[in-house]
Amino acid sequence: MMEENLFEICGVKVERGTISRLRLKISEYFTSFPAYIPIIVIRGITDGLRLFVTGAIHGNELNGIEIVRRITTKVNPKKLSGTLICVPIVNIFGFYNSSRLLPDRRDLNNHFPGSVDGSSASRIAYTLFNEVILKCHYGVDIHTQYNLESNVPYIVGNLKNMETKRIAEAFGTPVIIDSNGEKDSLLRESEECGITTILYKGGQRRRFDKKMIEIGYNGIINVLNELDMLKIKRKRNVKSKPLIVHKQTSVYTNRGGILNLLVKSGDIIKKGRKIAVVVNPFGREIEKIYSPVTAMIIGLSVNPLVNPGGIVCQLAKISKQNK
Repeated sequence: MMEENLFEICGVKVERGTISRLRLKISEYFTSFPAYIPIIVIRGITDGLRLFVTGAIHGNELNGIEIVRRITTKVNPKKLSGTLICVPIVNIFGFYNSSRLLPDRRDLNNHFPGSVDGSSASRIAYTLFNEVILKCHYGVDIHTQYNLESNVPYIVGNLKNMETKRIAEAFGTPVIIDSNGEKDSLLRESEECGITTILYKGGQRRRFDKKMIEIGYNGIINVLNELDMLKIKRKRNVKSKPLIVHKQTSVYTNRGGILNLLVKSGDIIKKGRKIAVVVNPFGREIEKIYSPVTAMIIGLSVNPLVNPGGIVCQLAKISKQNK
């Protein structure tokens, strides 16, 4: 096979029609032993687009690991055009410790595209970005909720980019949030480098959510179909058009106490509706909480014990064109 027919990653040349399971050194432990992350490369029999899928950038967000496992065990390279690069566990340090963060308490998703001589987080981000992300044309970054529960999976992407809008809609979630992501996040920095990227969020940290995993797996299959990388029957996730959201907001408590929620994830609520009350240990109601906007609830607090400023819910604002 001629040199131009080979794709190289992690110092390994991957031939067409094969699956390669590789290790990428991203750092070292204080024992001086190398720290590796797993990478699975599925290369199709014909050249084409390259798509990355990343999971567990936050080490306690586990759904992405199972979504990647399903993808890599069910996608046949003989039926694939182009290359699929999957990284099931990006933050291996956080994964070992069941922690969102790196050992230095930094959030890896705030340090892209990284630096070769920066902080530990910045060096890890640099290695991933240069060894994996910049080799791709498209990407899907998988997350779960941080401190909320949610039965409403959604996609985040810069819908001003029509190519991003195309794959966001193809993925198939009930809600799509129009956002280019936070500064220095993988989502934003990938897009700014010309790599069309979306973020999928569904489920809770530290657990598998079978429904959210199935939607995530189906969504990636749908994106592969949309990009003509894989030609199999599309997976239906939703029956209707997604709710397009241009603004989201969070609601917080003003008092400390015990939070009683009066709504559930997925509810569409009008501005001014009472969504929760806070009571004190004597059972007295000390605060009523109302929705500041007409919105869909896409996340609810998992902890009924709150201090002032405790999160109640996350709202996807419904604009007039969505009503």
